[in-house]
Amino acid sequence: MKKIALAALAFSALATPAFAGPYVKGSAEFTGNNGAYQNRELQARVGYDRTFGKLTPYVELGGGSNTPDGGDGKGVFVAEVGTSFQATEKLAFNAYYEQKNHKDVDDPEWKVNVGTIYRF
Repeated sequence: MKKIALAALAFSALATPAFAGPYVKGSAEFTGNNGAYQNRELQARVGYDRTFGKLTPYVELGGGSNTPDGGDGKGVFVAEVGTSFQATEKLAFNAYYEQKNHKDVDDPEWKVNVGTIYRF
């Protein structure tokens, strides 16, 4: 009984986030080269994040369309996992891994991003 009570107490301490929950995110990205428009990608994602002390991990899944200039749009599926870490009141770090699968393309694109934010 004592072990169950201690386990419940430990779990409730870890499971009491400062902020947590599902969210929806949308984006529109337009790219070009030498002043000429080349591509448009529209995405919608659903995600979930949860804060544990100074750490906020998250996961996102979604999809959309990728349309080159003068071409037909192709579907895209995206998955992203990441976290942010609030080091001090003004300094935070973040990192994520994203994988993007384009319809009719065998090799998925991937991206790893690591960054910092300093607030004045």
